[in-house]
Amino acid sequence: MERLHSSLLRLGFSQKESAMYLAALELGSAPVQTLAKRAGVNRATAYGLIDSLIERGLVSKVAKGRKGEFAAEHPERLCALLRLQQQTLNEQEHMMRELLPIFSALHNQSGQKPKIRFLEGEEGMLTTREIFLRLTGPFVQIVPLHETETHPILSKARTEHLCALHALHIPHRAILLMDKPDLSKIPTVSHGEVRVLPKEALPIKAEITVRANHVFLYTFSFHPISVVIENNEIADAIHSLFDLAWRGTEGAMGRTMGKDDALVM
Repeated sequence: MERLHSSLLRLGFSQKESAMYLAALELGSAPVQTLAKRAGVNRATAYGLIDSLIERGLVSKVAKGRKGEFAAEHPERLCALLRLQQQTLNEQEHMMRELLPIFSALHNQSGQKPKIRFLEGEEGMLTTREIFLRLTGPFVQIVPLHETETHPILSKARTEHLCALHALHIPHRAILLMDKPDLSKIPTVSHGEVRVLPKEALPIKAEITVRANHVFLYTFSFHPISVVIENNEIADAIHSLFDLAWRGTEGAMGRTMGKDDALVM
């Protein structure tokens, strides 16, 4: 009986609805007070429970003498009820998908209010990368390569992240900072153009990435922190600063990768 009760709860029944329905199944046809006693609920509550079960088509009223009795419908009715609930869920999901663009627009209207998120540690880094991969369009970034390759947390998911970038063929430009610039030691990711500088030329300790209207900042302390800024104006400003740095690196050691280049890490 406990298993049946648990199953009904998972189907959306309340504790008392489940008890009343099982009592009706067991007793066949019975008056409210008998069902209430069997279910362990008071008589006043039982009438409301019976009405709820009748509304679902699970219990019906049976005329017997001056006082009506109530009987459970065949349990197959539960399957019909589930089908109806599934149909309702499908209709609600369809409606929500149609309204989702409107809700998304309200979420951050016109990009006017910067949305800033701080994420810490390994889970924060993984969440940040998931946000990045959900976006569309090219990206630009400045990466202190040695820090990303040797950091105990960042290096763990680095291979998986580079594989995802390579498979998606995302156009990108990157300025990589190295102790000693060496093209043979940089990742080869499709659709990318990279330039390599000695770290003294741009002495920063954080990674900066811009994609769509998002700016991603990563610090490389032992406990890394990711900052995600969602704002059109800020993203455009950081992108412009990158373009300025990119123009200043013309003639630097670099490489351009096409869609057919193999991934090298």
